[in-house]
Parts: sequence; structure tokens; C-alpha cells
Amino acid sequence: MYREIVRAVSSGIEVSAIATQGLEYQYPFPNCIYTIRRDEIDGPILKYARVGDQIVHRWECLSDVYGLLVHNCYVEDGQGEKQIIIDENGCHTDRTVLGDPTYVESLNMAYRESLVFKFADRIIVQFKCQIRLCVRDGGGCIGITPPMCYDEKEKTNEVFVTTDDSVVNHAIKLNDVTDIHSKKRRLMRSSVSERSRLIVDADLISQLVYVLDADDDDGAGDELRNFHKN
Repeated sequence: MYREIVRAVSSGIEVSAIATQGLEYQYPFPNCIYTIRRDEIDGPILKYARVGDQIVHRWECLSDVYGLLVHNCYVEDGQGEKQIIIDENGCHTDRTVLGDPTYVESLNMAYRESLVFKFADRIIVQFKCQIRLCVRDGGGCIGITPPMCYDEKEKTNEVFVTTDDSVVNHAIKLNDVTDIHSKKRRLMRSSVSERSRLIVDADLISQLVYVLDADDDDGAGDELRNFHKN
């Protein structure tokens, strides 16, 4: 009989780490501003105004890499009182104060005309908004901007006009209209949900605007300007 010899054999195995390669996207740092303009979109930046004057709100990013969504906008009186004027979806809360922003084709600028107003017994108004930035490349802004808003007439109107100018009456409720818009928004977002996107939220603050009542005389305006020069 032969005795079985048991031997322990060990061998070193070297395992090299799998090399990983990071993908980096170089985007310019977003430079975005919010200004209130006199009369028109390219008008002078406003500092003094009277109630009822024509103005244009202008939100923009100085690069066409990004698209923007304007949302959660408030007007403040400089003393802590504020009122929301654009909601979290980017739609107006009161069209008589400020309507839905209009977006340019490149989506890096939005604007809206309005009339100057002020709080009672206050001479200062200032606007604060949030903007949501998305990278336009690869459809990164689809479903984000522009928002899907509808006005009060669309909320209650039960008559729809077809493309051939015939009018069709639909017995449709307000909740159904809202549900249609919600479904459209969900479908648009799901179509790009698997894409890699960069989304950034930021705050923008307009310049201070000093507002006189419409019936204040010119002397009051001159006194206000001279006061703030000193």
C-alpha cells in the first residue's frame, strides 16, 4: 500500500483593476439676468416709473447652450410683503398683473409685457423669479420649457374650433381639460426621461423700481430721483 501524500499548493493571482473612463461635458458657466425694460423688449432698463406705464419683463441667459423655464415669481414691496405672479409650473396666477412669459425659439430668453403697479403706501417694487436651466443639445429641454399654460377662457370654454374652421361642441368639463394638459406634459417628459440631462435651478432678482402714483406731479418724481442720487 502506498501512503497518500497531501500537499497544499498555493499560487498568487494578480487581478488588475478595470480601467474606467469618465465622460466629461464642458458647458459654459450660465450667466443669466432679469431686467425690467421701459416700453419694449430692448428698451432702457427701468429705474423710475409711474403706475400704468408700459414695461417688459425680460429673463435671459447669455448663451444659446441653455434653455430656461421661468417659474415661482414673486413681486415684493421692499418691506417683506410679496405676492406670487408666476406659479411653480411657469404659468401666470393673475393675467391682469403679469401674463404667461413668451419664449424665443432658442429658449434662452423669455419676456412679457405688463403695466406698472405698486403696493399701497409703498414706492418700491422688485421681482424675484426662479429659473430652471436645461441643456438644449440632444433634446434636453423637451418637456421642461416652454411650459404648457392655458388662460381662463380655455379653462371654461366648451367650444373648440377645428382646422377647417368648423365649430364642434364638446360636452367636456374643466377637469378633463386639465387632465389632457397633464397627460401631454407627462408624455413629453417620459420621451426624454432616459436621456442624460443637466438641469439646474437658480434665482434671479430684477433691479429695484421706484414707482410713483399716476397722479403724482413731476416735482415728486424729481425729488425721488434727487434723493436716490445722494
